[in-house]
Order: sequence, then C-alpha cells, then structure tokens
Amino acid sequence: MSNLERLKEIFAELFGDEVNLDEINEESRLFIDIEMTSIAMLSLAMSIEEEFSMQFRNEDFDNIKTVGDVLRCIER
Repeated sequence: MSNLERLKEIFAELFGDEVNLDEINEESRLFIDIEMTSIAMLSLAMSIEEEFSMQFRNEDFDNIKTVGDVLRCIER
C-alpha cells in the first residue's frame, strides 16, 4: 500500500464522509480543497505520526500546504 493510500485511510478514519477520498491527490490543498481547520490539522498530524512512526518538526507546519507536502515529510 502506498503512503498516499495509507494517508487516505487516516482521512477516512478522522473525517469520515466529510472528505471525498477519490478527490484527494498530492496536489490537494489541505485548507482550501479539503477545508481542514487548524484543529483538524492537529488531529491529522498526531495520527500521521502514530501511523508512520515519525515526528513532524515545528518548521514543517509552516511549509505544509498540500497532501504532497505531507507525503514529503513522511518520506524524509
């Protein structure tokens, strides 16, 4: 399973029907296309850290705008 598919599973667990998983791709903008709030972003970050056994750095959050940005943080 790709990291994108794993990330989509996290979206499904956290946001259920609020997010159309078929429309999520690397170019999807978190706050515009997916309409995430800062609280939702925090929940997402914690779930990602647990699922991928990684930690975001504080400076990462300044640069995360798209799903692709999240994937690059996971893959580094």
